[in-house]
Amino acid sequence: MVGDVLKVGPGDQIAVDGRVIGDGQSAVMAVGESLLIAWQPLLVLVTIPLHSAANLLSLWLLRRSAVLSAVGWVLIGAASLLAGLAVWGWL
Repeated sequence: MVGDVLKVGPGDQIAVDGRVIGDGQSAVMAVGESLLIAWQPLLVLVTIPLHSAANLLSLWLLRRSAVLSAVGWVLIGAASLLAGLAVWGWL
């Protein structure tokens, strides 16, 4: 149905005959986190709880609106990417 949200796990396959909305927002966050951890490996101790908090926030927002959840991931991902670029002096 239009507006339904379906969570798909690794290796799951689902046949669709419509438009699939991807999860590109989390890829941006992963790049930002990777840059931070490469710069200072101990930051993994900070990024793990922050990533978990971002997941919980996303689920909380998703109960209200899929759009709010997507916007939340875009903002969190952008902040993560900007922080990762900043520590390497690429900003």
